[in-house]
Amino acid sequence: MSICLLFICCNGKNKKTETTENNTIKESTVIENDSLNYLIRDVKGAEKPVLIILMHNGYGANEEDLFLIAASLPENYIVVTPQAPHKIGNKNYQWYKNQKDKNGNFGGRKEDLDKSTRKVEDLIKYLQKKYNVKSDRTFIGGFSQGANMSYLIGLENPRLVKGIAILSGTIFSRIKDNKKLDKSSDLKFL
Repeated sequence: MSICLLFICCNGKNKKTETTENNTIKESTVIENDSLNYLIRDVKGAEKPVLIILMHNGYGANEEDLFLIAASLPENYIVVTPQAPHKIGNKNYQWYKNQKDKNGNFGGRKEDLDKSTRKVEDLIKYLQKKYNVKSDRTFIGGFSQGANMSYLIGLENPRLVKGIAILSGTIFSRIKDNKKLDKSSDLKFL
């Protein structure tokens, strides 16, 4: 297997890219001195691209966890699987530490949620610009903590994506009372 390693810098973003023989691309993009690793299956063909962000289970998984789904999606889908930023072991990461809110409801530690949300939103905006994909052709989804993050990002920033795909997730209490939910009526859910 041959691997090509490339370092580039553009618009204040440092990017490390590895490409393997089977066209799997592994990128690490640094935004404001804060990195987020991800795998990406680049778009093929002439059809207008669709951007899909798939977030892994947050406790003990990594960016490789959901990447196999890319093989079952059309070639014009740019499939990106980011790695959660909080390391909890060898090749094991989480999106946030579980923590109950002040009312005893399930949630995550606010600092972790804010950091992870910002990183994923920055990644989505970066990829939308890089591939010229509008928000109406951008979708996010995930499993467990990744599903919870998808709800959080999509419902708190409904103009960023068109739809959300949830596998075994929940909506945090902090989102349920958010006034922005009224603006999310155009979102599609799976």
